[in-house]
Amino acid sequence: MINYIQEYYSKIGSGEIIAGKRIKQVYKKLVFELDHPVDNWIFDIEKANQSIAFIETYCCNSKGQWMGKPVKLLLWQKALLQAIYGFVDKDTKLRRTREVFVTCGRKNGKSTMLSGLGLFGMCTENGAQVLCSANKYQQARIIFDESRNMVLQSPELNKIIRKRKTDLYMDLNFSSMLPLSKNSRLADGLNCSLALVDEVHENTDRYSYDVIKQSMSARQQ
Repeated sequence: MINYIQEYYSKIGSGEIIAGKRIKQVYKKLVFELDHPVDNWIFDIEKANQSIAFIETYCCNSKGQWMGKPVKLLLWQKALLQAIYGFVDKDTKLRRTREVFVTCGRKNGKSTMLSGLGLFGMCTENGAQVLCSANKYQQARIIFDESRNMVLQSPELNKIIRKRKTDLYMDLNFSSMLPLSKNSRLADGLNCSLALVDEVHENTDRYSYDVIKQSMSARQQ
């Protein structure tokens, strides 16, 4: 299996990929930890690649000339997903990473990646509750609607995930995906397993963020 963290860092070091100081620091640390585990955290290459394989196998684009074509993640996306899902506790296999802040330029595939990641979150955890959140409901719908389009284009996902009035639902494991705006009634029964918070830099206060994070307290990871 390919280690995209190493490949990404190698291309940063050679100058083929231009990256800022903070990105270089993060990936230098991650590459070191691949062979030098910190505490009980190890790198599991199989777990690291699960989300990548899921997105590139079952998710298709739905816009313009790429409509109907399988999603092909960029190297920075693959390295990011491996960093999130690959470092796990040696004994429990639970993820080390619980929270990620991603900033990138427009039209770099952020929404497409997150839409596929939301479906991965639904399919890999029993009773998952995936939230697509933003300041405005219309913005929160961008990731949610793209996830719905991916389901419609995938014979496999379309068999197990259905659209209800306000969410996507998976009967097989009682998982759901819900779009949510800042003005939604956030405190009503949230038990979030994965939150995809878009345009977080536009938040004027911490209320929605804090409520979503608190709703994860019953989850293992």
